[in-house]
Amino acid sequence: MISHRDNNTQRIAALDERAEALKLKRGMGIADARAMHPSIDVVEADPEADRRLLEGLADWCDRYTPLVAIDGEDGLFLDVTGCTHLFGGERAMQDEILTRF
Repeated sequence: MISHRDNNTQRIAALDERAEALKLKRGMGIADARAMHPSIDVVEADPEADRRLLEGLADWCDRYTPLVAIDGEDGLFLDVTGCTHLFGGERAMQDEILTRF
């Protein structure tokens, strides 16, 4: 689970499937989450590291299309127009990306 500071409160910023199964929610205070489940692991968000990772993923995606853009804080946009045939079509390209990722 990843936390971020919201004023003077640490809140859940992102969580995995295990945390969701525990009924924890994004935006919930870490103190409340720990009251429910004292043994949860919490890591402080690192926006700069996230940005570097996203930039690295964007560079990695150049193998699929020359038109890759970062979309917001957590997304990538790939314009694959004219590129999918090089991978055997859209579905094959998607499978290739998911296999490598």
